[in-house]
Amino acid sequence: MPRTTKRPKVFQFTFFAAFGAGVPFMTVYYKHILVKGNGEVADYLIGALIFLYSSLGILATPISGVLSDRFNIRSKILGLFSFPVAVGGFLTALPGISRMNYLSLEMRFLFVLGGVILIGLFMRPLMPIIDSETLIVLHREYGEALLYGRIRVFGSIGWIVSTVITGYVLYRAQMLFISFLLFGGLFLVLGLLALGGAEATIEKKRIPWEHLRGDETFRTFMLFIFLNSLALTSAFNFTGYFMDDIGVNYFIIGASFGLSAVPELPIMYFSERILKKLGSKKMIISGSVIESVKLLIFILIALHGKNWLFFPVQLLHGVAYSMQYCGMVNFTDSLAHPDMRTTYQSIFHLTWSLGAALGGLWASFIIKNLGSIWLIGLDSAVLLLCIPIILFIKSKYLQA
Repeated sequence: MPRTTKRPKVFQFTFFAAFGAGVPFMTVYYKHILVKGNGEVADYLIGALIFLYSSLGILATPISGVLSDRFNIRSKILGLFSFPVAVGGFLTALPGISRMNYLSLEMRFLFVLGGVILIGLFMRPLMPIIDSETLIVLHREYGEALLYGRIRVFGSIGWIVSTVITGYVLYRAQMLFISFLLFGGLFLVLGLLALGGAEATIEKKRIPWEHLRGDETFRTFMLFIFLNSLALTSAFNFTGYFMDDIGVNYFIIGASFGLSAVPELPIMYFSERILKKLGSKKMIISGSVIESVKLLIFILIALHGKNWLFFPVQLLHGVAYSMQYCGMVNFTDSLAHPDMRTTYQSIFHLTWSLGAALGGLWASFIIKNLGSIWLIGLDSAVLLLCIPIILFIKSKYLQA
């Protein structure tokens, strides 16, 4: 690959390393600090935080996408948005520090709320910007973006390294707030890296909105993205909570999340060949089915107490996620106008965020009334039930 792909590789690695340091342990952290005086976990507050974390980016994501395409300022936005995310991580960590134990539940919640608002507003737009930067470089160098996975694999490597190391540190130190300190520190690094090579000039372009208005296929695809995100992200965000419920230690939680990404490496790296053989449709459907099966096996593990099985079973998540994500990014990019690549990726992530936001409320309601095992089972069912939407879409870009 040419040297021009170096920056997207670094962005992918650093973003997912930061993401992996905080997000897998997020609900576990909330569960241990958002506790009432009688020892009861304030699940309704956790649900509200997940909703805010996912929904606040709904406004910022499309705006940042349009600005990126309009003025060609992807690196500037990536850099400037990374700094408030870093501050949000540090703010979230504060109430977990032992010296802050005297704080009331309300005060602890306010600290976390401030952090979540900053993270929610400014982190969500970063992924579509990094993806579009990757796609634009590939189109410029090769005339197509089928080699996307060759660059995205560096994100998987960052995730694996970060989650395993963070899980081990938390296991040894037994201080959950460290995860958000690492999260904030790595986003600070990402901001400095992005601004270090930001665009020297601003280039104004016309946005061909008529292309988006006439794209009925893309709108149908976004319905699938919404439902798939609701189920997948609520299960993912509360997997740590679920594992903590059944007594899994922090190292196993972190290591299982990290090792789950190992299958992503070959799938991402050889995604060009897989896309040419299967097409986006079969990749997306395969990922949905595998993820659903993984969640059902989670329930069996919980019922039989074989916690070590989380290691091999979590590997299914890496297979499912990489198949789905490569298929979805490729299909979205295929539908996009050349001058709207960041806008299309932003709308994709906006829809994903909306599903994730409602998934947080859905998860807290199910856990409160039925328990975390029921949440995992219902999410598995939703993943299967939204597959017919993909089967309904007729597009040459979905085929091999």
